[in-house]
Amino acid sequence: LQLEAASVLAAVVAKTSDHTHQVIDAGALPHFLHLLSSSQNSLRDEVAWALGNVAGDCIVCRDRLLSLGALSALVQALETYHGTSQRTTVRNIAWALSNLLRGIPPPMLDVIQPSFPWLSVLLSSDDSEILENTCWALAFISDTYDVEHDVQALFERDVARQLIHLLRDSSSSIQIPALKTLGNIISGNDSQTQSIIDLDIVPVLRNLLDHMDKGIVKNACWTLSNITVGTISQIQTVIDSDIFPKLIELMFLPEWRITEWSTDWSLELEIQKESAWAVCNATSRGTSEQVMYLVDNDVIPSFCALLPVSDTKLVTIALEALENILKGTIKIGQSEHVKGLMSSCGGTKSIDTLQAHRSNNVRKRVIRILQSFFASKNE
Repeated sequence: LQLEAASVLAAVVAKTSDHTHQVIDAGALPHFLHLLSSSQNSLRDEVAWALGNVAGDCIVCRDRLLSLGALSALVQALETYHGTSQRTTVRNIAWALSNLLRGIPPPMLDVIQPSFPWLSVLLSSDDSEILENTCWALAFISDTYDVEHDVQALFERDVARQLIHLLRDSSSSIQIPALKTLGNIISGNDSQTQSIIDLDIVPVLRNLLDHMDKGIVKNACWTLSNITVGTISQIQTVIDSDIFPKLIELMFLPEWRITEWSTDWSLELEIQKESAWAVCNATSRGTSEQVMYLVDNDVIPSFCALLPVSDTKLVTIALEALENILKGTIKIGQSEHVKGLMSSCGGTKSIDTLQAHRSNNVRKRVIRILQSFFASKNE
């Protein structure tokens, strides 16, 4: 009877939010939590699944579960069944944990911290569903809390190393949350960025730029942009891995890549933005020699090709990068060469045209570039 009742209630909470709230109001949650310790496998699996559906319904439901001690109950069940033959139970618990850790506003940090050791343990699983939900839990945590201070201990080397391993040989459904997590860690301080670079993530990211999944390409570009906003040596690591030519290619997507992907332009635009940011960051933080390396790899025509596009953000990134390049190459006597490249590919003409752009910020930046580097032309 307990199993039949649990099965019915689990099916109900999987429907609409109204159904879920009716089950909660009927007082089912404490019984679900109690039955997590049942010795009957099917019953335990049903209530774990039901708890995951409740936690994922809304913030109110999530917080209600947390207030009843759901996280402790799930952790206790993991202690009992991880490493046993009860894989369905562990899958459902991992999914419920993932839902308990997500949402805005986030749960209180001290409430969810008991789950952290188990998230590390679950990363060693060979089950794709467990890995996917664990990676999403880590992505939520790294995106919500301060990775420099609040949750730094969670993302120690073993966890980061395992996430990088998953980037190498996993399905897209696992790679995307693993990549988001690593990108969030890299966005911390320079020391945290370097700790991930030392685990050889950069060559892995290079390979992901050729991935067929546009979401992975976008997140790989974003992760690289968090590296290129770092130190000179970190930028040099990206240079030494021969990644910038690929990023420059993605800034202005070649026809073969557009054909290979779908007609969904929204993600393609995001890829252009993230790859442009990754290169732009290097023009801002790199040495003059590093900037010239980008110039020698045809970054000028690629940025100039973005100037006429309709997306204001892309135009702004291109202008910022070109201004950085002009500033950086003055120090080594190459600014006239850069201006010649801009002129030959139509970039100078495009900048002139942008004086009438609808964005005030674009117009201000254009005027500053013209006055600083093309004063005689503008007089």
